[in-house]
Amino acid sequence: MTLISVTLFVALVGAAFLGRRVRRYLPEDHLSAESKDAVKLAMGLVATMTALVLGLLVSSAKGTYDTTRSEVIQMAAKVAFLDRVLALYGPEAAEARVELRAVVADAARRIWSPRFPWPAAAIRRDRPPASGTAAARRRHWRGNAHACRRSSRR
Repeated sequence: MTLISVTLFVALVGAAFLGRRVRRYLPEDHLSAESKDAVKLAMGLVATMTALVLGLLVSSAKGTYDTTRSEVIQMAAKVAFLDRVLALYGPEAAEARVELRAVVADAARRIWSPRFPWPAAAIRRDRPPASGTAAARRRHWRGNAHACRRSSRR
């Protein structure tokens, strides 16, 4: 990125110096007020079109981000719902819940690239409380969610 910036800066400075040198050789009618106004108008048009294209690019990127975010939230809600349904089955479904958590963690690791790794340290490997109240199970799963949120903000 820095190399591109430096190259672009050098090219623009070089073009400005080249323009100063070429100005000496231009005929007088190219240096009149009308031709300068025409160049200003053309540059304004180029700047406006550039701003429009950049605005559309940002809008498209935001739309893609919002769609992906919505899909991830929807998928997480479905997994949480499945976990709650399995929790209703009681201790018999504890093994299935552990498998569900392992599958979700593995899928998250495969979805996120190595450049942006999934916060694997935040995923608890211990089993959910097989017995006890529903409030204890909720605290266990909420602890996982808060740990994931904390580590993803870093």
